[in-house]
Amino acid sequence: MFTHKQSKFLVLSLLTVFALLITGCTATIEPTAGPTPTPTEGQCAFVWATQNLEESSKKLQTALDEAGLTIVTGNAGVFGENCVNEDGTIQGFAARDVDIYLSFTVDNLEDTAALGSLAIKATEVLMALPAETFPKTIDFVNYHFTDGTNSIYAQQTYTGLVALMESKPTGQDFYNAIQKPAPF
Repeated sequence: MFTHKQSKFLVLSLLTVFALLITGCTATIEPTAGPTPTPTEGQCAFVWATQNLEESSKKLQTALDEAGLTIVTGNAGVFGENCVNEDGTIQGFAARDVDIYLSFTVDNLEDTAALGSLAIKATEVLMALPAETFPKTIDFVNYHFTDGTNSIYAQQTYTGLVALMESKPTGQDFYNAIQKPAPF
């Protein structure tokens, strides 16, 4: 089953490909900040894609480790579009926004107040990083809690998390809030 974000992007990708095929449109991707954006010329179809942000991920992980959150793994990826030629080769990438992935390895998935408290600490670390740590604005933060056998996933918009953090939630309140579907 697709998430709302994946469904939206699949529909947009298909519409874009359809429009390009019908019109024979020639597109140019302008360089933007992010991982190796490449100016392109000629016919291509834009397809949603992601790329890992190695340097940003290293900075996030270092900050988590320095905060004593050694059971948390942080990664950053940029979401955007590949310009794909008819032969399947990629002509270029245009970055749109950044998604953050926080993974928590815990002993007990049933103590949701403790999970929320951990997530608050990791979110505070993320929000304390300088904006230039990432090449684009953060769109979504993904939380993955696992005890090695079972997992719990949650996703929230960064702007929603900023508002949530301003309310100074308890661990339980934070956990409950991130379990609600992220607004799009």
